[in-house]
Amino acid sequence: MAESLLLPVVRGVVSKAADALVQSVTRMWGVDDDRSKLERHLVYVQSLLADAELKSDTDHAVRAWMKALKAVAYQADDILDNFQYEALRHKALSGQSLASKVLSNFTSKNRLIFRHKASRELKKVLEKIDVLVSEMKKFDLVVRAEALTQGLPRQTHSALDDSMEIFGRDDDKEVVVKLLLEKQDERGVQVLPIIGMGGVGKTTLAKMVYNNHRIQKHFELKMWHCVSENFEAIPLEAVGRKRFLLILDDVWNEDQHKWEDDLKPLLCSSIGGSGSMIVVTSRSRHVASIMGTLPSHELVCLSEDDSWKLFSKKAFSKGNQEQAELVRIGRRICNKCKGLPLALKTMGGLMSSKQQIQQWEAIADCNISDTNRGKDEVLPILKLSYKHLSPEMKQCFALCAVFPKDYEMEKDMLIQLWMANGYIHEEGTMDLAQKGEFVYKELVWRSFLQDVILLSTTHYFIYDEVSKHEQNCLKRMPPKLSLLHNLRTLTTFVVGTEDGCGIEELEGLQQLGNRLELYNLKKVKSGSKANLHQKQNLKELLLFWGRTYGEPKEKATIDEANNQEQVLESLVPHGELKILEVHGYGGLTISQWMRNPRMFQCLRELIMIHCPRCKDLPIVCLSSSLEHLSLCHMESLTTLCNNIDMEAEACSTSQQIFPMLKRMELVDLPELEIDSSVIFPQLEKLLIRNCDKLRNLPEIPVLTDLELSCFNTNDSLSMCMPLGCLSSLVRLQIQGMLVDVVMPSDGQQSQSQGPLDTLRYLWLEDDDSFISIFNRSTWELGLLDCLVLVEELVITACSNIIRWPVEELRCFPRLRTLRIVSCYKLEGNGSSSEEEEILPLPQLERLDIYNCGRLLQIPKLPASLVEIGILSNRSLVALPSNLGDLDKLRSLSVGTCDALKALPDGMDGLTSLEQLRIMECPGIEKFPQGLLQQLPALKRLCIKGCPDLQSRCREGGEYFDLVASIPE
Repeated sequence: MAESLLLPVVRGVVSKAADALVQSVTRMWGVDDDRSKLERHLVYVQSLLADAELKSDTDHAVRAWMKALKAVAYQADDILDNFQYEALRHKALSGQSLASKVLSNFTSKNRLIFRHKASRELKKVLEKIDVLVSEMKKFDLVVRAEALTQGLPRQTHSALDDSMEIFGRDDDKEVVVKLLLEKQDERGVQVLPIIGMGGVGKTTLAKMVYNNHRIQKHFELKMWHCVSENFEAIPLEAVGRKRFLLILDDVWNEDQHKWEDDLKPLLCSSIGGSGSMIVVTSRSRHVASIMGTLPSHELVCLSEDDSWKLFSKKAFSKGNQEQAELVRIGRRICNKCKGLPLALKTMGGLMSSKQQIQQWEAIADCNISDTNRGKDEVLPILKLSYKHLSPEMKQCFALCAVFPKDYEMEKDMLIQLWMANGYIHEEGTMDLAQKGEFVYKELVWRSFLQDVILLSTTHYFIYDEVSKHEQNCLKRMPPKLSLLHNLRTLTTFVVGTEDGCGIEELEGLQQLGNRLELYNLKKVKSGSKANLHQKQNLKELLLFWGRTYGEPKEKATIDEANNQEQVLESLVPHGELKILEVHGYGGLTISQWMRNPRMFQCLRELIMIHCPRCKDLPIVCLSSSLEHLSLCHMESLTTLCNNIDMEAEACSTSQQIFPMLKRMELVDLPELEIDSSVIFPQLEKLLIRNCDKLRNLPEIPVLTDLELSCFNTNDSLSMCMPLGCLSSLVRLQIQGMLVDVVMPSDGQQSQSQGPLDTLRYLWLEDDDSFISIFNRSTWELGLLDCLVLVEELVITACSNIIRWPVEELRCFPRLRTLRIVSCYKLEGNGSSSEEEEILPLPQLERLDIYNCGRLLQIPKLPASLVEIGILSNRSLVALPSNLGDLDKLRSLSVGTCDALKALPDGMDGLTSLEQLRIMECPGIEKFPQGLLQQLPALKRLCIKGCPDLQSRCREGGEYFDLVASIPE
């Protein structure tokens, strides 16, 4: 496969041999005939290389010839580099002073030696080329058309994630999610292995689980670590006592002692909260056996139907029509992939570039070797698809081999490396950057590269956890960067006081593009020498007044604040910036250029953090392009929309307030107020945290996701929440604050839709949030009638709940999931008339009751339940009396219930029960009479921390034979 890179190498040498600069030197040195002959020979060879590559698979002599040719081509490339260097040297000398030219004469002897050596080497290479051309003639090579790559429609590539539709893995996802949510062990962390052959989709399944909404809410901290051959320690300070989920992806190391040493800190009971889990993905069963504390989940290949869905989605997505003949041939090709998702995506991506039936027949008739059967089924498929890449793409893909396995490459950086190595060339109207983008997207489409989109689905505001532990460790820059006039990428610049390390080093670097982070701006007196306004290729600009994220910790003095205002004023960028971040700025006001509407015509994202003196951002709300606004730790900020009319005068278009804003985070802004007349017409996600004076929600007609929280004060804070302005709300989370609900007026109320008809998820944390929803005034207002479509309810840390909130729960007739967590005073006794009443939730499928320390009993449960988790309720003395009536129940987990002495009779009615877990309940000594014989669907039984019960299940115990017949 390495010889397949020969064509782009030869093409590059031909291009260099034809270069005008090279010709000027070879003519001057009298070797231009040799250069011209080298060019002609290589042009001839180049025309036959496509056929040579095809024959090299079966003809060892052709393969050896190509290997020799590649070595000579590299030699020729080095020699031509010398000629180019000499031409550039002459060009540089032509602009030097007389003294410099005189000095250069003293080295003329060395130049003569260099000239003689280069000319001699050119002749030697030409002799080798002559021999190879003679050998080539006996192979009977013919001219073949090079592999052409059909261009992908631009709009398809604008959302590559759309192509990531996943087939046939929903059941696997549900199994793993349930295991993670239901396995509880207070004494340590559980480890769940996911195993399967390469390309079967282990990482994809892990990602599905990692981003599942139930997982997001259950685990306080989630971490993803791609391991491959080497494992790096997880920073324990990031874990603390939080319940965490850690994914260790692609584990290969089978050294048991190494894993025990590396994982020991994470597995001890002092790290992580109860229920912490580690998921390991690996091809190796041995890895699973030495790491897993839970039974492995083995991922198998896709079914025939799912395989065809995945293949056809790729193959018929670029203009290919699902003709009957192509479908017939496509199913033959699909069968070759043996249900492996990576192979199916790769082959589907390849076929999407083939338009002719003959091309499809040729691929279907290819003999994909069986030599790898049982080892790596996907490799022959990848090799076949690789052969159909253009030579340019093969070379670009080969460069990726210099990176470690599973290395996450920045797309822009990768494209720049391709450009710097001369692997891509301008074509038609596409410049180098556009061509690189095209090659990258094509490799992603063919599944040779994986496009990674990093999202934070649990918190909109990503800085809270990540940035505490990821700091910029660069102390200073190398001197004299200003000499690199053609530098295109410089992601980080730390201002220093040393000579040659000041911000003026950026002045002449006009080609800088994409992202630039400037640190330690507190050392700058004037930023005008950075010349940012002329760097037209910059898309993202991040300004840090400290050396790292989070600095400076103290407020700037008046003099320092004045200087910072002057520096920010002088750091004016060009007007097409898309992302701007300002960190640690101590000035009282923003700069004039940030008040200019034209500066925000292209800006999509504005983030300001730790700017304690800044009082307003008057122009932000007028931006016609801003989609994401994050403001954090700005203690003096009072408004977002001050002096709107005055600022709008500079706008050439009609005034609009936040016309395109989709996501906003307002965190720790104690003085902020927003006028209720302000409208956010496109805002979809809003987080408000610790904004004490923000008492009214403005009108947000398309808001789907709202989180309100306050943990900064002992006094109860309230916020007015007009339901008429929240007609699209799907998810509502209230933490630690009162909410004054305002029902819509007749004029606001839709005839076809009631208020909160779209609400599906409700999270209430702390007493104030519970009181906000369930109080006399809300009953009178009719709010509770608006909750009938809610499907998931979480009630946590509400200490004012003593009895089961039966009446409140009647408001949720369609509730499917109920979680009651850390309600420390909940005892469970209803009124005398309610004690034997079934919990009024007729569609409830999942019930979790965690960490309710005083809970004594649980009411009768609805027959619709499928999953129950009852964990860390140490005072619980009895399970629901009608537990045996739940004939749909598939999973029951009971853990850390110290006072529980027995399982209830009648559990033999659980005819659908597949998983039963009893953990850390030492008072449970035995099963009800005959229970295990009467659970026909039971597949998994887990007993831990129940000494007497465990002894009965061990070999020689009365339950041993029954337990042995259970699959897991």
